[in-house]
Order: sequence, then C-alpha cells, then structure tokens
Amino acid sequence: MRIARKLTIALVLAVCAVLAVHGYLTSRREIAFFEADTQRDARMMGRALAAVVSELWRTEGEERARKTIGEANEREASVNFKYVSLLPHAEVKPSVALERIGTPDPGRVSVVRDLQGDGTIYTYVPLAIDASRRGAIEVSSSLAEQHRYVRRSVLAIGITTTATTGIAAALTILLGAWFVGRPMRELIAKARRIGGGDLTGPLVLSQRDELGELATEINSMCDRLAEERLARMRAVDELRHAHRLAVVGRLAAGIAHELGTPLHVVSGWADMIVNREVEGDGVINAARNVSSAASRMAAIIRQLLDFARRRVVNKEPQSLENVVRQATTLLTPIAEKRRVELSIRAPATAVEVEVDAAQLQQAVTNLVMNGIEAMPDGGQLTIALSTARVQPPAELGGAEQKWAAIEIRDNGPGMAPAVLEQVFEPFFTTKNVGEGTGLGLSVSYGIVQEHGGFIEAESTPGHGTCFRVLLPLHAEGTG
Repeated sequence: MRIARKLTIALVLAVCAVLAVHGYLTSRREIAFFEADTQRDARMMGRALAAVVSELWRTEGEERARKTIGEANEREASVNFKYVSLLPHAEVKPSVALERIGTPDPGRVSVVRDLQGDGTIYTYVPLAIDASRRGAIEVSSSLAEQHRYVRRSVLAIGITTTATTGIAAALTILLGAWFVGRPMRELIAKARRIGGGDLTGPLVLSQRDELGELATEINSMCDRLAEERLARMRAVDELRHAHRLAVVGRLAAGIAHELGTPLHVVSGWADMIVNREVEGDGVINAARNVSSAASRMAAIIRQLLDFARRRVVNKEPQSLENVVRQATTLLTPIAEKRRVELSIRAPATAVEVEVDAAQLQQAVTNLVMNGIEAMPDGGQLTIALSTARVQPPAELGGAEQKWAAIEIRDNGPGMAPAVLEQVFEPFFTTKNVGEGTGLGLSVSYGIVQEHGGFIEAESTPGHGTCFRVLLPLHAEGTG
C-alpha cells in the first residue's frame, strides 16, 4: 500500500475516532442536562401544586383538591399530574412500585426513572394532609422529546463527521499525492535507473523536507558512484593491459623460433647476394625470397603488437570463427613447442556476434593458454564453435535463449571442486611463484561479462577441463 494512501486512511480513522468520541460525550452531556432540567421543573411544579392541594384538601375537601389537580393537567401539556396513595392496598396506586419510591417524608421528593418504551421520569411530592392518608402528587415527564432530541443530535453529528472525514480525506489525498506520491514516484524511477546502471540525470525535487534531502543524497551518491565507476574502469583497463603485456612476453618467447627460420632465410640470401654467389635473375629471385621472409616476420610482429596495443572498446558484428582463429594464430608456436595439438571445429554456417574483437581475442587467448599450460606433457586442446540454447545464471537473469558458444576443452589433469570454485577469482592460481599472475581467467570472465555473456567451467580430476564461453548472438544472425 502506498504511503499517501496509508496517511489518508490513518487520518480518516483518527478524525472519525475524535469526532465519534466528541459526539458521544456531547450527547451524554446533553442527555444529563435535559434530564436534570426536567427533574428540576418537575420538582418545582410538583411542590407548588402539592402545597396548593394540601391546603385545599384541609380547608375545602378532597373533591376541590382533586379538581385543582385536573385543572393543572389542562394547563401543563408537557407533564402529567396525578394524585396517588402511598398505602399498600389503596385504590389509586403510583405508576411504579412502592419499593422504588421509598418512604415518603414531608419535604422529601422521590424521583424514579422508568426506561420502558420512550421512558418516563416520575417525581413524587408528598402531600401534607394527615398520617392516615399518605398521599402524593405524581408528576410524570415523558422522555420522548429527549429521545427525539438525541436522535437529531446523533444525525447532526453523523453528518458533521461524514463531511469532515470526506474533506480531510480529499485534502490528504491531494496533498499526499503532491507532497509524497509525486516525489516518491520520481525517487523510485531514479532508483530503478541506478539499478540499471544509469547514473546520469540528477533528480531535482523542489521540496525542502526529508524527501528533498533524500533526493540530494541520491544525487551525491550517483556522483560518487560515477567517479568510482570511472576509476574502476580505468583500473580494470590498466589491469587488462598489464596482463596483456605479460601474455605478450610469454608469446614472444613462444614465437621466437617462428622468427628464426625467416631470419636464417634472409641472412642466407643476403650473404649470397653480398658474395656474388647469385647473378642476373638469381639476384631478383633472392631479393624476392628476402622480401617474402621479411613480410612473414613483419606479419608475426604486427600480430604481436596488435595484441599488446591498448584499444578503445569498439563492438562490431564479427564472425566468431575469424576472431577465434586470429587469437590462436599467435598460440600455435607455443602449442607445438609443448606438444599440444590445437584444433578448431566450426559449424558450416557462420556464427555472428557483436563484440570488440581485440578484447574477445584476449579472453580466448587467456583460456587457451590456460589449457596449454595445464598439459605440460602434451595433449589435445579443442576449440569448438556452435550455438546453444541455455538458461543464463541468476546474476545475469533472463529467460532461456540462444547463445553463441565457444567451448575450449583440454585433456589435462583437471581440477578439484575446491579449485574450480575459485578459478575466476583475481590472483588465484595453482602455479608456482613466477609462473602465472592468477589474472588470466579473471580478466576473461570480466571481458565476457561486459559483452553480456558468461563463462561456465566444468572439470573432473583426471579427465580434463572445459571452459564454455556464451555470448549474445548478433541481432541479424540470431535466426
């Protein structure tokens, strides 16, 4: 439930509760006041009438006294006067039981409330006639008017409560939507953009309250995150470049003998030309051989420099087979030197991906180098290219989809489960000191992740290791 709605419900309930309590207390006070006023009037009229009736009874007789009571009834419409006897077996009895009236003493007035029907208040004023008579004037006042008044009051309170509640609810909804709902929606939208990696576009709230302060803090957080992201990207780039240079050093040692043969060719033909061992067309043929060998060496050196050069990330549609073959070209001499048979299996239909070729080559190079070094006594390393329908891992999210797959499998000694769990952690390595940095697989993992893909690894001790790189297919090549 939204905050504005909660505030509205809470305020409406609070207003209803306050008005209900106020109405109840007001009605109780009005009822008590009405009854007190009724009893006071009944006592005053009863005592006045009792004094007149008592005097007439003694001087002019009972008939005249009763006639006076009747005349009083005709004059007062709001109450009813009646002579009653307070003796147990009298003919003219009170409207209520004698036990409730009590013992009538001269000057003492008894008040009895009868709540049956609309309710009536009976006031008994003793008559000062003689001890044998024991009579009283019964003044009965109906509470019907009081009930009507209470009902009107309750209705008025109900209307007031409803109107006040409606106005409070409307104001709360409007103010809540403006001061809470609107900024909260903007805060939520900003939080979602941050979650998606978008740190641009500061959130501007004109409010000078807690939500405004929260917006300011979020903007500051985004600025700090952007700076940290830039610093991290620079650090990652430096780390990758440093690792690339380390790989270049190892590649250079591996391709040294590749340069040896064309160098011997160049040296031999050059010596023959200098010593005039070839003449005429032979000189031209020797020059061609020298040029061919120099071009071969230049191509090898250019590949090595291209691999080592720092580049700006530039994703373009690429043939997955071309990228992999370019990455393995420099690794072939190292594989041959270590007696590792390197083979590539590609499907008949080209697999297209949108990647930065240089970065993906670095990732593949690291994985292939890892496989070659895992087989010090030689073996087979196979790179298989394909497409596969796979469910991405939880941290990447999304439904099952079709991916471009690079499967790099070696038949080395494999890895234990404990080692496999840490294989992508930076600086984790099982090699001896000086033989590895522990960054190759970590860098490869980061490169693939930045391309929207992921790497799976499986290994069984004694049965080799397989790294499976899965990358999003190029939109036009998804099929």
